[in-house]
Amino acid sequence: MHTDMTAASIYRIALSTIIVLVSVCPLIAETQCIYWKDNLLQMHCNCSFRGFRYIPVINIQVKFLDLSNNEIQIIQNSSFETLRNLEELDISWNKLNYLDKDAFIGLIALRKLVVGNNYELTYSIRSFATSLFKPLISLECLDIAQNSRSAMDVNFSKNVLSDLVALNSISIDLIGEHDTASVIGEGFLLLTKLRTFKAGYCEISFDNKTFINVPYLEVIELEDCSFEMYSLGTLRKKNCAFLGSEVLV
Repeated sequence: MHTDMTAASIYRIALSTIIVLVSVCPLIAETQCIYWKDNLLQMHCNCSFRGFRYIPVINIQVKFLDLSNNEIQIIQNSSFETLRNLEELDISWNKLNYLDKDAFIGLIALRKLVVGNNYELTYSIRSFATSLFKPLISLECLDIAQNSRSAMDVNFSKNVLSDLVALNSISIDLIGEHDTASVIGEGFLLLTKLRTFKAGYCEISFDNKTFINVPYLEVIELEDCSFEMYSLGTLRKKNCAFLGSEVLV
């Protein structure tokens, strides 16, 4: 009788151990991220090249988060809600094709966001939900270049970018078919702090309407542009400190 009870006890202990291991296993991948503090004791977290297909749980004290070069396809609502200290976020080189409307909720301190080189992302509300960037009240630098090479939706800047009132710098693809004014649309007029504009993949005809909605620019970089047409005088009235391409003004 004592032997049977001992065997039963051992079985229950073994079963409990299995249950515990099963519950812990989903968290093992999250520990693969590397954490460290810089000279100012600011916490960094590197989760790149980990094969993640989702946003892992991150320490709430992190200020710099690298999620680049993973397999993430969708950023769901509230994925970063607890990261109120985060200042820089890199989600480049993933497989993103859609970002939920509240994907960036909670990121009130974020200053830099990199979402480039996600080749399924299009400049439309299909990929970037309307008001997606509204929670990013501190964002100064946005990189959404080198994504899908489809023409920009005519209302993209109005519906998606216009909420970024603190934005100082943007990297974005310039792809237009007919009306170049719609590529850098009217939504840019609300970005009164925007000073630097850098084109990623660039295939467009430039005329005097191209930069009409970005009157505050000081720097324009067009180094990788393939000019279908350039009208003399396009940049003549732009008081730019630097122009990346060699073109006649």
